[in-house]
Amino acid sequence: MPSQRLQLYAIFSLIFITHLSAIHFGLEALRLGTKPLIGFSLLLWLLFDQANQAPFRYWLALAIGFGMLGDIFLMLPDTEATFIAGLGSFLIGHLLYVVIFLRQQQFSYTDFKQNANARLLKQTSSVMAIIGLAIYSYLWSDLGTLKLPVALYILVIALMVISAMGRYRAVSQLSFITVLIGAILFAVSDSILAIDRFAHPFAQANFYIMLTYMTAQFLIVSQTLVRRPH
Repeated sequence: MPSQRLQLYAIFSLIFITHLSAIHFGLEALRLGTKPLIGFSLLLWLLFDQANQAPFRYWLALAIGFGMLGDIFLMLPDTEATFIAGLGSFLIGHLLYVVIFLRQQQFSYTDFKQNANARLLKQTSSVMAIIGLAIYSYLWSDLGTLKLPVALYILVIALMVISAMGRYRAVSQLSFITVLIGAILFAVSDSILAIDRFAHPFAQANFYIMLTYMTAQFLIVSQTLVRRPH
């Protein structure tokens, strides 16, 4: 592993461990101080890791940037306005991921029925639809005025997982598996957040939200733009 990439791993790992430790031990100032650094360290990765492809680098930087913005909004006093602002920021970030994943795929959607990935994508879409509807149904009675924004967010996160699955055979096996796991973990993180906020608050929810969120972001950023196999 090149020394530069090792340094990037070390920076992210330090922030990762410090932030989770701050949550676990109730160190609020440290938690707030390290949260914006998550996205900043990922931007450093994107800037200095030479394995990344240039064409989609700016799209990925924007996705990370909106994730940072979402983090900042969710650090502010907890009101419906700040929550919606955070939700909207992450939603835009997810849409940018969807655009990147779709543009990496090698087939045309006009020939979808003839594509080798069509069956896989249909199965993934069915699974995500079932899971999304189940979560939304569970949250429904507690969403109040946020029913429409949450429904839209669930739809977009499902699209991100489906589009990540669509990268099958278009990128290296390592890139495909890593990014798919990242997309799934992002969905898990958002599901935990929604359940904790709206339906059933539980101890250490924020720990598990951030554990899955930071892992998801790292997996996506570190492998989305690696060079395609020849």
